[in-house]
Amino acid sequence: MFTSTTLKKLTLGNLLCLCISLSAQSNGIFHGGISDGFAMSCAGTTSVIAMPVTMVSFDGVCNKKQVQLAWRTAVEINSSHFILERSYSGTSWEFVSKINSVGNAAHLSRYSFNDKLDGTNRRAYYRLKQVDNDGNNEYSKIIKIEACQLEAVDFSIYPNPAQGKINFVYKGNPAQVQSFEICNMIGEVLYTSNQFESSLNISTLPSGVYFVRLGLIDKSLTQKLLVGNSN
Repeated sequence: MFTSTTLKKLTLGNLLCLCISLSAQSNGIFHGGISDGFAMSCAGTTSVIAMPVTMVSFDGVCNKKQVQLAWRTAVEINSSHFILERSYSGTSWEFVSKINSVGNAAHLSRYSFNDKLDGTNRRAYYRLKQVDNDGNNEYSKIIKIEACQLEAVDFSIYPNPAQGKINFVYKGNPAQVQSFEICNMIGEVLYTSNQFESSLNISTLPSGVYFVRLGLIDKSLTQKLLVGNSN
């Protein structure tokens, strides 16, 4: 609670500061406004208070099984670095990385970091710890990233083993499928298509082990197919 009568924003080089002149009021309470003696002046006894780092945004998105994190600051004074922390529970946090900050700036500063998760299909939480040169620190808001992980479950076959009609499930974008192939054990291509097939009749295939391969733009996915009663 202020008992001060004067307050003014000053710019000292790259530092954004507040000048506060202290004087007691009859009731000891500062209500704000001219009636309480508020004046844009730094005359008299003053204290200089450095404004904290001003966080504009902190966001993250999933891209190719990595979390792309980005944040922006509008003002930085006496800032040393950021500590990026991750949690899978939202309560227990672990260190991810230390990112050096600009330090002192009165302009927009941008930061980014790519975090590769541990291969499990679950959500992750992130927060930033901003640390000053004098050791003081402050935490950002917590953001939640839904899992964007495993390829192994993206492509599946059922029933398997199979006879007659067989079904294929691909959880990605079918438009990214450039080739769809069924091969035998020695790599011979027995069936091919330039688009994803959701079902096929394989009654003409002899019993045995086969491989179904999806060729995507930047990778391929392969699943083993058992025809008949093969083990």
